Amino acid sequence: MATAAVNHPATLAAGPADVSVETWQMPEHSTPPPERAAEIIRQVEYYFSDVNLPQDAHMLGLTGGDGNGPVSLSQIMSFRKMKPFRPKTAVREALRQSKDVEITRDNQHVKRRYPLMVPIRVKPEVNVARVKKAENLAKGLTKKMLEPTGFETNATQGPISPEQHQQDCDRYSTDLSFPDRLENLVNDFNNRRKMHQDTRAIFEKFVIFGGLECNTRAFQGGASKEDMKKQGLDKEEIAMLTAYYGVSEQVKEALWAADDGDLDKALWEVDFETVAKAFLSSEFMECFDWHNPAQIKTACLVLYNFYQYAIYHSAFPDHDADIKAAQAACILAENELPKLAFVDQALPGDFNAACSTLMRGYYADIHRSAASAASAGQAGDDDWTNVGDNMGLSVEQATTIFKLGIAAHGTEQQYLQAAAAVNGGDAITTVSEEQLGLEIVRVELPTQEVTSFYSEAKDRFFENDKRYVLPMGKLVCKRWEIPFQPQSDLPHHVVEARKAAAAVNNEFEFLIEEETLKRCVPGMKLDAVVKELSLGVKWIDRVEKVYPTFFFALLNDRVREWHEPGPPKPWMMRQNMQRLAKSGTLDSDVTRGSGADAGEGKGGMADGDYSDEEPE
Repeated sequence: MATAAVNHPATLAAGPADVSVETWQMPEHSTPPPERAAEIIRQVEYYFSDVNLPQDAHMLGLTGGDGNGPVSLSQIMSFRKMKPFRPKTAVREALRQSKDVEITRDNQHVKRRYPLMVPIRVKPEVNVARVKKAENLAKGLTKKMLEPTGFETNATQGPISPEQHQQDCDRYSTDLSFPDRLENLVNDFNNRRKMHQDTRAIFEKFVIFGGLECNTRAFQGGASKEDMKKQGLDKEEIAMLTAYYGVSEQVKEALWAADDGDLDKALWEVDFETVAKAFLSSEFMECFDWHNPAQIKTACLVLYNFYQYAIYHSAFPDHDADIKAAQAACILAENELPKLAFVDQALPGDFNAACSTLMRGYYADIHRSAASAASAGQAGDDDWTNVGDNMGLSVEQATTIFKLGIAAHGTEQQYLQAAAAVNGGDAITTVSEEQLGLEIVRVELPTQEVTSFYSEAKDRFFENDKRYVLPMGKLVCKRWEIPFQPQSDLPHHVVEARKAAAAVNNEFEFLIEEETLKRCVPGMKLDAVVKELSLGVKWIDRVEKVYPTFFFALLNDRVREWHEPGPPKPWMMRQNMQRLAKSGTLDSDVTRGSGADAGEGKGGMADGDYSDEEPE
């Protein structure tokens, strides 16, 4: 196993022979002092900020043109205003404390934590080093890997030849059933698109979610296409025998039952738009890194390209409007999912995390202070709390954020109660807790008065530009029923009390930072734990899951594996009757009977005995 390199003192390396123990001095610690670290963070965050980056052509070029790529830390340190900050290790450790930029895994580059959402106003400079690096990488690729795949953003459909048109008319004829046309469409698209690993994974997940199966004709006796040609098979027969994708039998039976009018067996229906929304809002988010903008773009592009292929080849002319609606869902997902990823990483926000820290909630005890490290035997300048990777809020930070939030947004009575609690009066307590679904109704950005209040408070009471003090607005939500949510195991009176309270109190207000509110879209949904203080202030203790505005829940994967249960076996009925008799519902004499049914014969059971195996 490889180990990380250790920076030893200079006196342990080869050096002058006259260096003695008396003249040796402790090397400077790699962690800068707090005031120096704040200057480093402020300067580097400005380079990557929404204010500077959209109009800085040089920085845009270094970040790849879109503002989201990594930049070499050495390149950043070569800037004029960064030259006073040395050594490189100290700068790196200081930047680990930043909330806006982050150090990459190789410890050699810096990048934005969240995607740039502000429009770019200048043309990025060409980064010669980045272009040369891309050319060097391209030299290691084969010609096949560099060929167009059909998934490029500027890819276009070529004209259809008369032969291709006739083939489309045959393979997508309305005389064929819908499952047959769907199989032909998916296999044709698969054969005419060059898929790499990422696009292949998304496409297979998508078609399986939509009711198809993979490798349905894997056992053909090992005959190749050349062998099939020698046997006299034409192209259509060969394509049918070698098709990789096929509609599952359950889906075929359901669609045929729907055509025959048997609605009881029609468990599946054709709906391109709903499948697209359900896949991008559930299956894709569960199986892929949906926080990665590149992954989102790839998924939406694969689905959009597939739908475009269906329209271009007139596979389902009677469903063109539905397919175009599915394409619109792909465009919506590409624009909204990056915002949702930002919201998912930013919530519950500093004010809610402060309440959770002070009220012994989910975020309590996450932050480690120097005092707690000392109590654990880690005191000193080298304790891990000074490294810069600490999480959560300290009690001091949480108290500051809580007091400012109440002062800016609370009522006069809430402010007086909070002030009394801080001064040693009645303690603030948590009076209720509930896990529920929330849907964003509207966003109220901080007013000019609130922004001025935070600015004045920050200038008056804080030093070293403590960035955890940020202006907050309000996120207004309403209750939302989470689909297929399991029932809570609570007493009946508690459930009824919650229903009555929900009918009266259906709207919630939460204090959230301005940058997060700008990316919240009405209709987005949360699965969260909400608590209420004795002050009457509600706060989010933690967020379990987030959902986009177009979220749609489908049980395709579960329905596919479902089978109609058969009639109960005699031994099942006998045990059920015995349970009823034992509970007093039925007379035991009715259930005992005589002979083997009473458990007197070979393999029988005494009254009250239960078995999962059928008696002999």
